[in-house]
Amino acid sequence: GIYRNDLPSGQNFLGTNGVLKDVTTHKATEWKLNKLHSVIQRVDESVIITDPEGNVEYVNPAFEKNSGYKLDEVKGQKCSFLKSGMHTQSFYDELWRTLRSGREWSGSFINQRKDGSRYSEATTIFPIYDQKSRIINYIAVKRDHSNEAELQAHLRQAQKMEAVGQLAGGIAHDFNNILTVISGYAELMQKKIDKKDPYYEYASQIFDGGQRAKELIQQLLAFSRKEIINTKVFSLNDLITELNKMLRRLIGEHIQLKTVLKDNLPPIEADPGQIQQILVNLVVNARDAINQEKDKGDHRIITIETDMVELDLKYVEHHAGSHTGRHVVFAVSDTGIGMSEEVREKIFEPFFTTKEVNRGTGLGLSTVYGIVKQNNGCIYVYSEPGMGSTFKIYWPASIRQDTEQLDTSKNEEIQGGTESVLIVEDDDTVRRFTVSSLSDLGYKVFEASDGTTAIRMIRQGELKIDLLITDAVMPRMSGQQLAEKIIELFPGIKVLYTSGYTDNHIIHKGHLKQGVNFIQKPYTGKGLAIKVREALDKGD
Repeated sequence: GIYRNDLPSGQNFLGTNGVLKDVTTHKATEWKLNKLHSVIQRVDESVIITDPEGNVEYVNPAFEKNSGYKLDEVKGQKCSFLKSGMHTQSFYDELWRTLRSGREWSGSFINQRKDGSRYSEATTIFPIYDQKSRIINYIAVKRDHSNEAELQAHLRQAQKMEAVGQLAGGIAHDFNNILTVISGYAELMQKKIDKKDPYYEYASQIFDGGQRAKELIQQLLAFSRKEIINTKVFSLNDLITELNKMLRRLIGEHIQLKTVLKDNLPPIEADPGQIQQILVNLVVNARDAINQEKDKGDHRIITIETDMVELDLKYVEHHAGSHTGRHVVFAVSDTGIGMSEEVREKIFEPFFTTKEVNRGTGLGLSTVYGIVKQNNGCIYVYSEPGMGSTFKIYWPASIRQDTEQLDTSKNEEIQGGTESVLIVEDDDTVRRFTVSSLSDLGYKVFEASDGTTAIRMIRQGELKIDLLITDAVMPRMSGQQLAEKIIELFPGIKVLYTSGYTDNHIIHKGHLKQGVNFIQKPYTGKGLAIKVREALDKGD
């Protein structure tokens, strides 16, 4: 107590209560934490701290720079906003099993930035414990190694293209000598023959063919050096129309060539010679596939189709190598022998061929692939044994000389709904994409991987289905067979068929009837939304 003599009588005692505490340890810990925070704020590696459930509590400036997301945008969120669609669910399940067991996880992610671009990260994630050995946080340290992965990919591509270039360089001299003889003598024949003589036209075709072959050799050489020659803005439809006669002669009279060209197609920016090379290679490949198929009768058909699509972010997330924006699409389909999965995986490799000896070099499709990738396009192939093949190319639409068309083009509004939709698709990734797209639009979505499962779901449950979306070509039960069975249960149901083959190809094969609702793969979220709404709103 403290006594004061100057206080009035009876009030000479002043009581106090105080606590003295040594804060040296606390100050030292605080200093260390501040120092650690300062280091984390300055390192080049991305750092994410989450709670035990994976909700973001902190990200450092390097993360903000690499991903494009600010802390206030992602705080409290799961890290799924970084998902690019390049990893399976089992990949993430295994990651969480490792972390929840208390072990450190190391590996690589292909993640997606806020702007939609993808990047590769080497990542280490480890748990933080409290004094009772409970996990209270996870810390992820991530290093962007996109450039390293890109360099490795470029190296592999360069090695493949070097092989193509070596072959091209080795044969170019001799081949051009042969072409000189062919074109030279054809030209001489033109001079010796009267223009009214039928043989004059034959000589002209030989000369023109020699010139086209010369251009293709030049294109192959240019491609091996990764160059683009004589780029122009032009109409793909016009080029296909100009090549029509030549392509018909190329395939022969026993094969029918059909063209289905989209009206008002925007122009593309490319080397016309390269586009010609793509079309010739794909048509020749289709011709050879048909010639290997016996007893086709009147069903020897090659179809060339064009279209225009807008690839959105959701589509790009599920299709590696694609880019957002307007694309001109051209597809070449055939009714030939088709391909197995093993063959499909190798068809773009240089020198790979299924043709007989001396019937092909194995360069045609690898050249097509290289040209498409060189121009930021993408190519897909759809084929099964006995079902023919469809090669579909997405080429960026030109932004030159197209402003007026962009301003006046029809802007179709995406409409959703509350109807029930059953999706039957044997490709898991396509099915997940379709389910996600329609769920986002408000539809009640059910899914099945095959027709048998779909029928069982309907019979066991109390499902009322408004729309069936089914792949037209599936093992065991086709889309049309499935639709017929479900229509018996729901007479008023609408049906939308999908396929990687074009609708003309599917109809020619007898899998679908003329006039059915159809959307071709790969489709975008917007394209799917429009087709679904059209199918649901169409009168019976």
